[in-house]
Parts: sequence; C-alpha cells; structure tokens
Amino acid sequence: MRISTLQVFNRGVNDLLNATEDVTRTQNQISTGRRIITPADDPVASAKILKLNQESALIEQYMDNINSTEARLSIEETQLDAVGKIVSRMREVAIIAGNGSFSQEDRKVLASEMEERLGELVNILNARDASGQYLFGGYKSEEPPFVDVGDSHYVYVGDEGQRELSIANGSTIAVGDNGKDLFVDIPSAHNTFYTFASSGNSAAPPAAISVGEITNQTTYDAFFPEDIVVTFNDPPTTFNVTRKSDGRVINSMTLETYVPGQDITVEGVTFNITGSPASDDKFTIKSSSKQSLLATAQKLMSGLDSLTDSTADKAKLDELLTKSLGNFSNAETRLLEVRSRVGHRLNTLDSTRSLHEELSISNEKILSEIQDLDYTEAITALNLQSIVLQAAQQSFTKISELTLFNFIR
Repeated sequence: MRISTLQVFNRGVNDLLNATEDVTRTQNQISTGRRIITPADDPVASAKILKLNQESALIEQYMDNINSTEARLSIEETQLDAVGKIVSRMREVAIIAGNGSFSQEDRKVLASEMEERLGELVNILNARDASGQYLFGGYKSEEPPFVDVGDSHYVYVGDEGQRELSIANGSTIAVGDNGKDLFVDIPSAHNTFYTFASSGNSAAPPAAISVGEITNQTTYDAFFPEDIVVTFNDPPTTFNVTRKSDGRVINSMTLETYVPGQDITVEGVTFNITGSPASDDKFTIKSSSKQSLLATAQKLMSGLDSLTDSTADKAKLDELLTKSLGNFSNAETRLLEVRSRVGHRLNTLDSTRSLHEELSISNEKILSEIQDLDYTEAITALNLQSIVLQAAQQSFTKISELTLFNFIR
C-alpha cells in the first residue's frame, strides 16, 4: 500500500495536536486544581457537580435570609425591651398618682412626664430596621405605622401583614410583628372604645376627634356594645348623635351646637371634636373590648392633667388609675408573649444555621472528592504526556524528511 506525502503530514500533525491537547488539558487541571474542566471530561460527574453547586447556592441564600432575619428580630427585641421599660415607668406613675396627698399641681407634673414618655413610646413604635423599613408597620413598611391625628390621638395606619422569609426547604419564619397585634389589640381591663373620623369626611383641613375617656363606666357598660356616630348638619354649626346600629338619636341629641374643643358627653363617654367639620362629616365612637397601649397612656396623661381636687374628680381619678394599671398589666403581658415568640424564632434561626453549615461542609467534601485533582497522578501524567509530545515532534521531523526528493538529492 502506498502512503502519500500528504497522508504522512496529516497523520503527523494530528498526532502532534492530540499530544499537545493532552498536555494542555493536564496543565489546566494542575493550574486550577480541578480534575474536571469541561463537562466533556466526565459527563456523569459534571451533572453531580452542577447539582451540588445549586444546593450550595440555595444554602447560601438561606444563610443570607437567616442573617437578615436575625438582625431584624434582634432590633425588634431591643425595641420591645425599651417599650417594656417605658410601660413599667408608666405603671409607676399611675401608682404614684394615687397618693392621696397629691394635689392637682402635683398630678400635672406627672402628666408632663407622661407626655414625655408617650413621645418616647411613639418614637419606638415608629422605629426602623437597618434598611430603613418601619419595624411594626406590617407590609406597609415605607410609612410610619402610628400617626398623630390631633390632640395626641395616635392611630395605627399600618396593616396586619407579617413578612416571612424562607430559611430552609419548605420552612419559613416571620421576620417581625405588626403594630396592631403588638400595641393596638390589647385586651382591655374594662369595656372601652376608640374614636375615628370617617374616611369620607370632606373638611379641609380635616377636623379631628379626641381619644376620649369613659366618665361613667356603669352607664357605658349598659350601652355597650353599641357604637355612637356624630354627624354634622348643613350648615355644620350643629350636629346629631345617633346609634350606629339603627340610626336612632341618643338622648334627644339633635341640632346640638358645635363648639370646637368643647367636651361632648353621651352614654358615659366624653370626647371632643376640633377643627371645622364640613356638612355630613361623621365621627364614630366604636365600642371595643381592646385598648391600645398609646390610648391607655394618653387617657392617663389627660386625666392627670385635667382632673381637679374635687370629690367627684377624685373618684374619677381613682377609677382612671385602676383602669390604667389593669391595661398596663395587659400590655406587659402582651409584650412578654411577643418577646417569647421572638426568642423562639431566634433559637430556630440558630439551629437552622447550624444545620446549613453542616450540610455545606458535607457538600464541599463530596464536591472535593468528585472534582478536586490528585496532583501526584496529574504531574505523573503530565511528565508522560510531555515525553509523548517530544517523541511525536521528533518522529514527525524524521518522517517528514523521508521523501523521494531527499533520496535523489
């Protein structure tokens, strides 16, 4: 069989290329420390490596979620501790105010302290996390959850949502608590109410209703759980007071003359409206078995500031202090419950983090066994491949000279 010069050259070049490719691949393996450079090197092992890398990336994301959740919960725990200290001091103020030798002026001093404590409390309830999100606003974390609608009457404008993050496959954890659950829906020590202006009111600027207080618990208990609605007439210089359930006028209170800031007393409840309401503006006194922490503080502050040394007012003061102490105790109980939940979540994060760390170490070990290079074996192979390459180069040099022309010459 005759072998052409072209065939000789092609065969020689192919041998050189193959030998060079072997050397280059082994050099890449040594430089990277990896046995598998491309999927073609080992398709089965490459599939395993891909799966392990995906699991590692998922674990890394879980760890990021755990770290961010832990940071947020730690901030919440700190803020709840601060709230607890303020509530404790408010209870002390209520106890001190019960001193029979205290005069109205003495109580006004305590009212001033309550005002300062109330301001501190609102700042904490409107606290933010490290990313600037409001801690206690639920899903509405871009705006302050507690706003003053006038006369230190704070309302919750967040929602009842609770954000969660995945910390493991099929496992999520709450990253915080909404302010309504923590500070608004606190069981009251007595039948109570909260006030609000209708969202359909048209006055600009809007008129506001005070937080109000119960001035006759027995009368209000008999009326409970009915709601009271104050509706302004046309022109809005007078108003009517009705029951929400059936629209009936209460105590013949129709065409009552409106005086801004003047107390309105109905069914054992006293409140006032300020501003310039428009015709058909409505204000509701909503019965409730719950009372917010801020409402309890505000009512105590208002009572300490306004109640005189008269016999009637001293009786009202005693009733106010009893209610305040009961409601502060309920608030402290709620705080303890929430702090306990936060502690459980932090413990869950710790145990889950430990599990992920163990899984990560296991994955790295398996990944190392599959893709890491045996340097001794690789260097031995490189030496052999280098010898083969040199031999191929020398052989090609000799064979390429075996031509008819060289023989004639």
